[in-house]
Amino acid sequence: MLLIQKNQTTQVRLTLKEKSKATYLPVVYLLRFVNDQTKREDAVILGNTNSDQSSYPKRFNEFSLIEKTSPNNVAGEVLLEETGLYHYYVYEQASTVNLNYLLSDREVESGKAHVPSTYHATDSVYTPNTNFSAYNP
Repeated sequence: MLLIQKNQTTQVRLTLKEKSKATYLPVVYLLRFVNDQTKREDAVILGNTNSDQSSYPKRFNEFSLIEKTSPNNVAGEVLLEETGLYHYYVYEQASTVNLNYLLSDREVESGKAHVPSTYHATDSVYTPNTNFSAYNP
């Protein structure tokens, strides 16, 4: 499961080469998110085989994903408005600007992502009122 924090950069680790059948280089990866509740879709160009930051690219691939309010979706930036759970899908393609997964070559990975809420509950302690008023006629 991918854990994506709001307004932060996340190092995304995926296994993309296992199902890849691309005959061209560099392979560009399109990452699509679908919110489980609202079904809203967001897409981002995650990077390509040349921007893979993994120390072991044959084993896994690593890219930087930036969640921000004004994203450039073709530069690894995305806005995931709702917090909660998402399904994600990764597609391989040759285009560096295509954000439509239907125009990509093929899906190479899918999974779940979680965008946690920035709300943090705080503990509160109940302090009873110890001042009592008595009626004196």
